[in-house]
Amino acid sequence: MSNIRRNSIRKSIRKSIRKSNNRKWITLVAVLLITIMFSSCTNKTDNDSTIKQETVVREITVSEAFDKFLEDMSMKNLKESPLTATFTIGDLEANGLIHLASELDHIDIDAYQKSVSEMKVKLDELREFDIKQLSEKQKLNYKLAEFNLKHIVATGEFLYIENLIQPSAGIQVNFPLTLMQIEFESIAEVDAYINRVKEMPRLFDEVITYEQERFEAGYGLPGYLYDEVVEQIDSMINNPEEFMMYLSFCDRIKDLNELSEEEKELYKEEYLNIIEEEIFPAFNRLKAQAQIMNSSTNTGSVSEWVDGKAYYEALVDYNTSGELDVEGLEDWAGEQLVMYTGEFQKIIEENPNLMTMDIEAALPTYDSMDEVYDIVDKVYSVAFMDYGTKLASENIIPIYLEEHLAAGFYFPLTVDGEDYGNMFLQSDDYNNITADTVLLYYHENIPGHHLYYSYIANSDEPLYRKMNEYLPYEEGWATYIQNACYDYMDLQDGLSEFLKLNSAYSNAFMILLDINFHYKGMSEEAIKGELMMMGYDDEMATGVITRMTSNPGEIIHYMYGEYKMNYFKKIFKDAAGNKYSDKEFHDFILKHYGLPFNVVEEELNKLVF
Repeated sequence: MSNIRRNSIRKSIRKSIRKSNNRKWITLVAVLLITIMFSSCTNKTDNDSTIKQETVVREITVSEAFDKFLEDMSMKNLKESPLTATFTIGDLEANGLIHLASELDHIDIDAYQKSVSEMKVKLDELREFDIKQLSEKQKLNYKLAEFNLKHIVATGEFLYIENLIQPSAGIQVNFPLTLMQIEFESIAEVDAYINRVKEMPRLFDEVITYEQERFEAGYGLPGYLYDEVVEQIDSMINNPEEFMMYLSFCDRIKDLNELSEEEKELYKEEYLNIIEEEIFPAFNRLKAQAQIMNSSTNTGSVSEWVDGKAYYEALVDYNTSGELDVEGLEDWAGEQLVMYTGEFQKIIEENPNLMTMDIEAALPTYDSMDEVYDIVDKVYSVAFMDYGTKLASENIIPIYLEEHLAAGFYFPLTVDGEDYGNMFLQSDDYNNITADTVLLYYHENIPGHHLYYSYIANSDEPLYRKMNEYLPYEEGWATYIQNACYDYMDLQDGLSEFLKLNSAYSNAFMILLDINFHYKGMSEEAIKGELMMMGYDDEMATGVITRMTSNPGEIIHYMYGEYKMNYFKKIFKDAAGNKYSDKEFHDFILKHYGLPFNVVEEELNKLVF
């Protein structure tokens, strides 16, 4: 199992970072052979001489050596993870990585442990660089690399922490969906894709081995969640010709003009045979493993694992950029609730109509997506620099996937801007356009995730920085953007602030629930009771618990991340005074994409207006 996210599989493939070699000073020897013979076989004098071979040695600077260090780490990670490479670099051939287009990753505990050991060495090598001799931009990337490597080393001992088989974001749904994003622009790409798909049974068998080992070691989910996985698999593999991977393959291949209609049919026939003979049996083996694990008596709380509390502590440390431990995060969330309660009272005093208002009815609906685009254009022109970013491609989540997936999601643009940038919403979001549609659109498209990744693709940062994925930053950004859109919906007085405050209150509340469940061992029933007291119905509460159980600490990405964006905005405003503009603030956040929060705050404190 590899690298930061243990090889991209669990989180729908975005990116990761790792490995390299180098010391503080690296000498690259450029050998110049200048052998000039001033001689004559027949007439040689005492003044004749042979100028011996000269070697010109240039010591590269610390700055150059550091760039190479980062480049080596990035390229090694790409070479070791075909999926990371595919969803990071659009043009694999131009980067000498075309062979990876037909391969899949491996899930190998021994390889993962070896990688962690190598990262310890890399951390030592990084610290041999004299940061004072680096440029200001390089200093930021140094701090980022140190942050990442320290996290890898700190969490390297936790071997069985990922719920790869799970109902919320399990491999049985997310992995096929990921492969379905790969585009066909040539016959060679179709052939590579088919070879890659043939690797799925091997990958699924490795997942099964991993899940068997962690199940026997006492990790895993409550048994009933594995029953949900079984139901998902049964619903997907009922009919090969209706299987999502086959339908997607047919859609993608029909637009490939290189192929005749007859050749397309032959490819479809070959692919269908692979699904029937290789892929469906692999799904059935995955299903059998889930059926074995439905005997689990686990609650799903990380606190019951042997090393669960230590793991959760490491999660909190990473997701808050080392600013808070678990107790500190709990105190922060409690303080936020007290503060927001007071702010609620103030808003209601100023707008008493909020107490009797039907908020759902007060939110706007729209006749067409053109109205949503108009809002996006308005926000973009008022609050953002013109980066020349085009909207993400818009896709409808197929009906056969709706029950298994989130209401909206996004496959990031590659760092070279070549591929992907695909947003998916449910069909109802296009047919019944409400404020929720706008929220999702903001979050996933522009100015949320798609603007963020488009900015990365156009930046001049090194590959290491562009590949880096720090979820609390990017999800914090998208959630901040999502809630900021209330200001552009022409809502009644006080309602925009009320809704943003409600979101912030919910954020703190959800973080407390995550801590209580995963660190303190509060029961699922008690968590559900808390949610229903907050106004969740039974179905919504169950969905929240399933996701919380399947993905410990995930909620912190969104909730604490959004808090930090608003916190940074306050610092920026205080520093800028009457010179403040949203455009400048948002540009600052985008320029510092993916950096640890403490590093961003250091940069904020340097600003002079």
